[in-house]
Amino acid sequence: MLVARYRPADAIRWIEIGTRRIAKPGDLPFEPPAGAKDAILDAFQKALNLGKTKMAELQGRAIRAREYLLYEDRFEVVASSGTRSVLYTDVESLELKRGDSFLFRLRQGRVTVRPYAWLSVLGTRIPLGWERNGVEVPFETLPEEIALRARARVITPRRDQ
Repeated sequence: MLVARYRPADAIRWIEIGTRRIAKPGDLPFEPPAGAKDAILDAFQKALNLGKTKMAELQGRAIRAREYLLYEDRFEVVASSGTRSVLYTDVESLELKRGDSFLFRLRQGRVTVRPYAWLSVLGTRIPLGWERNGVEVPFETLPEEIALRARARVITPRRDQ
């Protein structure tokens, strides 16, 4: 039975708004270039802008597709590339890595929970949180809940590293 569903929080809406702000090549006013060099540079700039828009759209889709489903006996990582199911009994430890990543060491393999996006304020990066069953929660809540359900050993990094 499904206990909790974690999805990226409402920040995805801002990614979508940002990609809409970049004008599509057909929407740009046409100004004839002065020469061949200007025409090539203009075409390159439009292609670059289109590429940025498409990359942002692809990243937004990948973020929207990601979710973590927590069940009574296992958790599932759902991504655009597929779904991976992990039994809580297979989780041996949880390790906090640099960059706000959490590494779950399993009997066979590992699963890493990374922030899907950050908020940058005055040079400080803060990982964006999750929506857990419709309620926004901090980023750390997901790996902590998995570790508690799995009764995993938590490994904290040493201070001298």
